[in-house]
Amino acid sequence: MNELKGLSQQEVQERIEQGQVNYTGQSISKTKKEIVRQHTLTYFNFLNIFLAVLIVISGQLQNLTFIGVMVANTILGIIQEFKVKKTIDKLSVVTVEKVKTLRDGTLIDVPVEELVIDDIIFLTAGNQIGTDCQVVENHALEINESLLTGESVPVKKKENDEIYAGTFVVAGSGYAKVIRVGNANYSTKLVNQAKHKNLASSEMRDSIEKIIKVMSIIIVPVGLLLFRAQYKAMPNDFNTALVKTVGGVIGMIPEGLVLLTSLSFVLGVGRLAKKKALVQQMESIEALSRVDVLCLDKTGTITTGELKVKHIVPISDQYTREMICDIMGSFAFLVDDINPTQKALMNYFTKNDKYHK
Repeated sequence: MNELKGLSQQEVQERIEQGQVNYTGQSISKTKKEIVRQHTLTYFNFLNIFLAVLIVISGQLQNLTFIGVMVANTILGIIQEFKVKKTIDKLSVVTVEKVKTLRDGTLIDVPVEELVIDDIIFLTAGNQIGTDCQVVENHALEINESLLTGESVPVKKKENDEIYAGTFVVAGSGYAKVIRVGNANYSTKLVNQAKHKNLASSEMRDSIEKIIKVMSIIIVPVGLLLFRAQYKAMPNDFNTALVKTVGGVIGMIPEGLVLLTSLSFVLGVGRLAKKKALVQQMESIEALSRVDVLCLDKTGTITTGELKVKHIVPISDQYTREMICDIMGSFAFLVDDINPTQKALMNYFTKNDKYHK
């Protein structure tokens, strides 16, 4: 909430509508202004702009082509971060908008952002949990926590057990008391860990930065000596001496190396994007290129947890395929409590009432 201090109510509402903060006031990701500022206000850019100003002073504008490298490098970085911001801002475990809540003895639909601690919400099969809760009444409640844990097997819950925002009720029903809301939710903390990135390590970037730091120290005295030498050789042609000095200084700045590195990173990011991979920093491509083995937990990561009936195998000759289809078609649609197995049966068999009493 510290980020909102000093802002008027209208300014706070504008930031919420722009997606810069959520309803608890915590920053979601960098704003577009911050991204542009980060990529434009750099020493590399300031140095090029200073040299461009000298060229403008000389009046020989045809020698400003070197500024294109700086602009291209800046635009590439901004575009990539904008793409990441768009994806990250959409990142959310909780997608449910309203929750059935007990208010004054009546169940009503309440928006998730209006839930408060100690609210009592009703849960039934198919519902997504909108906020962290504690079970107070349980009727064979089973929760799918795969979005948080990666485990596709439903977890049976008892009274006083905690259930987390973003999980789904796959069987049973019950009531639960809200114990955490907003950014205090466990799932929100997980999402925020993804949104607040650490700077990726890159030997290429670090090496270039070291070169630029060294050049920033020696470029000023060398530039002054170079201008003195040029002006001494052409005492009556200040502009030409200035342009030649800038030309010599530009050669000391590794502009092409910076642009080439950025282009190679962008190409790598593009390839990964086609494979549905999110790259938050272009420099992380270099770290990924050194990976020999990538280990993943297969449970819930490469499987969906959804069931599907493939074949019917009679266990006895007294049951034909038609009889089994009739029996299952009657049984599968009798139960209101739908779980993944029930869904698989309902998708495969045709509803009938041959075995109904």
